[in-house]
Amino acid sequence: MDDKEIEKKADELTERYLEPPVPVYGIARENKVEVYTADFGEFSNRFSGFFDFENADIYLNEKDAIEKQYFTAAHEFGHWILHKDDYIADPERYAFMSKRTETANGNSDDYMEREADYFATCLLMPRLLVKKFVPYHSSSELAAMFNVPHALMENRLKEVL
Repeated sequence: MDDKEIEKKADELTERYLEPPVPVYGIARENKVEVYTADFGEFSNRFSGFFDFENADIYLNEKDAIEKQYFTAAHEFGHWILHKDDYIADPERYAFMSKRTETANGNSDDYMEREADYFATCLLMPRLLVKKFVPYHSSSELAAMFNVPHALMENRLKEVL
């Protein structure tokens, strides 16, 4: 799926929100997906979260920072919106993934992970909403307003502006 299609799917879910932060947990629940935090124990350093496709549940690592949990929830919800049919067709293909499998340039080498990352970015920082607030706030202020890590906001601003 190309980036425009992914952004369109995220925009359809966020178009009614006029102020940040976008309520990702509420959007998930509206789509019959529950979000939980959990103690991942010895796996806390390896996993930020996962999607339980059989029960339509997202589990977030409670040890991660709140901004990271927010992004992880949006990322995992992206798997539900973008890849649910793939999972139903071949449940063995979707497995737990460690915190990040990256290529030398820092991008995920798995198209499903890259798509879920981009969906999360678009869901949490809708282009129109970012453009509405960017003239009045610094990137740090915007990151706090949208409840995302500063580096993520910086990257989105480069793309949006």
